[in-house]
Amino acid sequence: MPGGSESLPNDFSPRSNLVVEDEIARSAQEKAKELSLELKSITQLYNDYAVPFKLWEVCLEMLNFANYSGDADSKIIRETWARLLDQALSRGGVAEACSVVKRVGSNLCPGDGGCFPLETICLHLEKAALVILFSVLVLIINFCSTFCMLMFASLLNYSLKLY
Repeated sequence: MPGGSESLPNDFSPRSNLVVEDEIARSAQEKAKELSLELKSITQLYNDYAVPFKLWEVCLEMLNFANYSGDADSKIIRETWARLLDQALSRGGVAEACSVVKRVGSNLCPGDGGCFPLETICLHLEKAALVILFSVLVLIINFCSTFCMLMFASLLNYSLKLY
């Protein structure tokens, strides 16, 4: 199933974003029209529709439905989970990503864990949480150093007035 083109134009400016969104909308309309004309195989649906439109949740459900085991180390499944989690993180942070894991994970066959790589998912969420924690710590350190510099300047100013 995997192996289709995943390239979409990169974002560079607000104007190019509008052009890209317009191109994506036109492409989606064309693809929707194609779908109404004939039945497609699950491989075609995956490669021609789900991947190009970044429908990662649908991709995982298709891989699960097809009992995909095309790669021994489940690289495609792990990468798809990573993309889905990144998408959720960008939309709503760690809470949204956890919600997606709960929703999607409950739809996938538990079996051997092939479509639900728990270690990969947990590691991805842990990294996202650490990035947030690091950002907060940097803010606190910056605040404290600014506060200390202001206090030092005030003390220095006060000391100079005494002499």
